[in-house]
Amino acid sequence: MIAQILRFNREAPTLLDDPAPLVRRRLAEYFAAQTHAPRALVSALASDESDIAAPVLAHSPLLSDAELIDIAATGDALAQEAIAHRFQLSASVCAALAEVGASAAAIALARNPGADIPEFSLRRLVTRLIAIVPAFVVTWIYGESGTARLLILSQVILSLQLPFAIVPLLMFSTSKGLMKGL
Repeated sequence: MIAQILRFNREAPTLLDDPAPLVRRRLAEYFAAQTHAPRALVSALASDESDIAAPVLAHSPLLSDAELIDIAATGDALAQEAIAHRFQLSASVCAALAEVGASAAAIALARNPGADIPEFSLRRLVTRLIAIVPAFVVTWIYGESGTARLLILSQVILSLQLPFAIVPLLMFSTSKGLMKGL
């Protein structure tokens, strides 16, 4: 039995070279929640394409907080959402997801009872969720064309606000009295 485990640990990484995503997906599903899985195999599966990595990211007890934070920062929305669905999430992983996670990950994080969300991250989540409400409402009511019109309107408003930021900046930066020490 031990010889078979050792042989599998040696040969398992070669399975990751298989070009068929189905093989890697089945490996990820099989090893996702196992505590005695080969560590290198789990790490490699967690770094694979998001649809393959998702089961490992959501369930593997072998992944460290540092690995989860790194994947949350560099991964796409599917990877972030899989991390947000973990049974338990530390405060540091929650903070990373609250800061850089896609909307779906932020919603999954907010709904996760096992997430230890720090207060500052909760404020960040609320701010981010409130910020998407207007776009969501316009898209829901008017469809894609409404979203395009909202985008154009936001650009017009930003262009009208630009002088209010540039004029004071020019006044302060050209003032000899304020800039003499710099």
